[in-house]
Amino acid sequence: MLAYEHADFLRQAIEGVLLQKTEFAFELIIAEDCSSDDTRAIALEYQRLYPGVIRVLYSAVNIGASANSYRALRHCRGEYVAYCEGDDFWHSPDKLQRQVEILDAHPKVGLVFSGGRLAEGNSVRIVKGWGRASALLKEGVIQAGQVRLALLRREWHPLTCSCMARRQSLDSGYRQNPLFMVKLALGDTLTWLEILREKDAYYIDEDWVTQVVHAGSATDGIGREYVTRDGCMILCYFAALTQDAALALENRAGVLKARLALASASRSWVELGRVIVYCWRKHVFPGWQLLTYMGLASVGLVAWGQRLRRAQRQRT
Repeated sequence: MLAYEHADFLRQAIEGVLLQKTEFAFELIIAEDCSSDDTRAIALEYQRLYPGVIRVLYSAVNIGASANSYRALRHCRGEYVAYCEGDDFWHSPDKLQRQVEILDAHPKVGLVFSGGRLAEGNSVRIVKGWGRASALLKEGVIQAGQVRLALLRREWHPLTCSCMARRQSLDSGYRQNPLFMVKLALGDTLTWLEILREKDAYYIDEDWVTQVVHAGSATDGIGREYVTRDGCMILCYFAALTQDAALALENRAGVLKARLALASASRSWVELGRVIVYCWRKHVFPGWQLLTYMGLASVGLVAWGQRLRRAQRQRT
């Protein structure tokens, strides 16, 4: 459980883990990343209440989501690892038990995920995952190549808080992939792609989890820009591995769009100039809609630009 500025959500996330009914022992690793609110205090409070179940990791400085995830994994002792970030929660008490049963029964499966709910304000909707093509998911084993293609083509993506993986696969992925050493805004896609190099996936058509979208989360208006930039970098890496020239070109354009958006919104004119020159030399056009929107963001005429600049000031 990665926790950063999650004081308003963390209790519900922890309680969702504690309600699990299993035939095996499990532990909850809360990796708190130097929050400015009461996130750490809440985590330590639960550690005192459940010392045999909960362990809290923390440090004096913020290390970023991807490094924090790696730190948490190094401290996991179980055969399988399930994910639930501090602003999401599980609402089905048999989630862990059912997922372990599937992994035990299918040794070629490395990733198990389910459907769930997306909650944003007063709006809650049941989904099978992110992306329109996720509605086509059917319960059962999905071949590794099929899942990799879906992720790379952005057709669908699992709800992270619904996922369980083999720790052995995660360890192998972290050792092989240099991108895990980069301070990424979001590393779940990278993690799933690494698992799917050798293992298949399994989808369970059940409503077990709730992923919360809120201001400041990786899925809100600020976070999406960082996620877009880092996601494109990840996709370019795997496009090179698969020798897919069309995919590499498509995501090179995506990386440039994301960098241009970030540069303009943060008023980093040097970076903006570099990206524009690169676009001109490589004949990559970001698109008139994005350019217009970035122009407005750069002078603070839209909320997105103001929010992103404020977030960047807080990070520095």
